[in-house]
Amino acid sequence: MKRILLLACLALSFVGCQVMYHHPTKTADDFERDKFDCQTVAEQSAYNVGQAGNFWWINSRVNQCLQAKHGWRK
Repeated sequence: MKRILLLACLALSFVGCQVMYHHPTKTADDFERDKFDCQTVAEQSAYNVGQAGNFWWINSRVNQCLQAKHGWRK
């Protein structure tokens, strides 16, 4: 029971952690396409450097890609 409560609290703590991006000329559909592109590149890159499945490493690379490659801003 304690484990379930702990997992529930942990899951709820991430609910407010989503970062909102904006772009002056792109739509939400564009964001989803760009994010998918960045996610694919980040996952392959993570695998190549021995970080396969590392959520924090992949998420960091996705954020960098969205900003540098596609022009999204937080």
